[in-house]
Amino acid sequence: MDEYILEVRNLTKYFGGLKAIDNVSFKINRGEIYSIIGPNGAGKTTLFNMITGFIPPTEGEIFFQGQKINGLKPYQIARLGIGRTFQLTTLFMQNTVLENLLIGQKQTREFPVFHSIMSVKRRRVSQSEAVERAHAVAEFIGLGTFKNTMAAILPHGAQKQLSIGLALSGDPDLILLDEPLGGVDMDEIDMIIELIKKIRDEGKTICLIEHKMRVVMNISDRILALSYGKKLVEDLPEVVASNEDVIASYLGDRYAARG
Repeated sequence: MDEYILEVRNLTKYFGGLKAIDNVSFKINRGEIYSIIGPNGAGKTTLFNMITGFIPPTEGEIFFQGQKINGLKPYQIARLGIGRTFQLTTLFMQNTVLENLLIGQKQTREFPVFHSIMSVKRRRVSQSEAVERAHAVAEFIGLGTFKNTMAAILPHGAQKQLSIGLALSGDPDLILLDEPLGGVDMDEIDMIIELIKKIRDEGKTICLIEHKMRVVMNISDRILALSYGKKLVEDLPEVVASNEDVIASYLGDRYAARG
């Protein structure tokens, strides 16, 4: 089995005359926490959107578990085993935690649609399995006591947990987390960090976009730094943190001084 779960080759994306991603290549190892950093406008979310099929690359190729996924629709890529969260929490606010986790499985589970007796029986089994998985995911993400609570009234940190739960619903092999700590209170940050580590410990691979640099430096196995759509460096956290181009474009001298 290939040690790389995801490989991006020479990816470029134009929006009109603007080159948002400029010939970026990288590989993500199975089972690691791989982080993508860079200032606003660096192209981080654009990368996620291309990997998950929401926008097509202008040039380049994307391979997931050895299969080229360029041109596939988002639901097809999700069914192959890639889950993601979004920068802005996309929950079904008028539904409960459990209902959210059930809805989250629809794009990754194929339910039989034929009307024979056998297919009806299989459909019931699938729905039963979906309910069972929703309960299991709720417990896993730490919201077991909130299963019947509407998403709208959850604390912000719990909403972030639930959005991660949605990404986990289809049991993906690779999970893309777009700023999972954005807007989270200080007392909730550790809870999200522990959840991310717990997901990795379950054998999942995580690709993370995050602006909280001390968190990124502490939990990442490797880091890719971008600036204006270009790759600055891809290396171990300590190497990235001391890279002069990264310091100049994003981290700043204060981080380097404190180290």
